[in-house]
Amino acid sequence: TRPTIEDSLRKTIEVHILDFNASIYQELILIEFMYLLRHEIKFQSLDELVTQLVRDKAHTIDVFSVIKKD
Repeated sequence: TRPTIEDSLRKTIEVHILDFNASIYQELILIEFMYLLRHEIKFQSLDELVTQLVRDKAHTIDVFSVIKKD
């Protein structure tokens, strides 16, 4: 619902694809959920949100590096 950005009950999905650099807007893609990174929370500022997104990315890279080894 993007609580830090807007007060909305509308559900959205934002996908960050690691190591990918192409325009796929308006393309049909399949998203598979592998694990819950964190629950949705409202941050006090956009700076806090950006800091958390950097942490989320690092955590995701760590998780997938373990998955790749298996």
